[in-house]
Amino acid sequence: METLYQENYALINYNPVRSLITLHLIREVNFQDYKLVLNTLLEKIKEKTVGALILDQRYAEDLNIEERAWFVTQWFPRLLHSVQDPFKMVIISSKSLYAKMGSEYIVNTLQAKSKFPMIHVDSMEKALKWLEAR
Repeated sequence: METLYQENYALINYNPVRSLITLHLIREVNFQDYKLVLNTLLEKIKEKTVGALILDQRYAEDLNIEERAWFVTQWFPRLLHSVQDPFKMVIISSKSLYAKMGSEYIVNTLQAKSKFPMIHVDSMEKALKWLEAR
């Protein structure tokens, strides 16, 4: 496992054996930091051979609808242009009902635009299990 980026609110790791990149938000994050770390993630994806992405967004619950819309309308299209087939993506959200509903909506919206499989789950274990099954 290689650490590609580390701040007090986020960590980006890369596993070359699995060609897996992970973003862990490790505390509550404001919108500016969220944008910064996601844009940094895109840069790292372009630098590495990446077949799978796990976004651990359990600490992004406080983002409002406009900020989540940026993720869907601005960031995700850039991700689509940065990855090669085959590619898979997992979004991890907290176990709260609100977070699950928000993640489900985002994943459903993204799947309509996406060329690769994705899912949302509530734990890293479930994320890795889904990736291994694919």
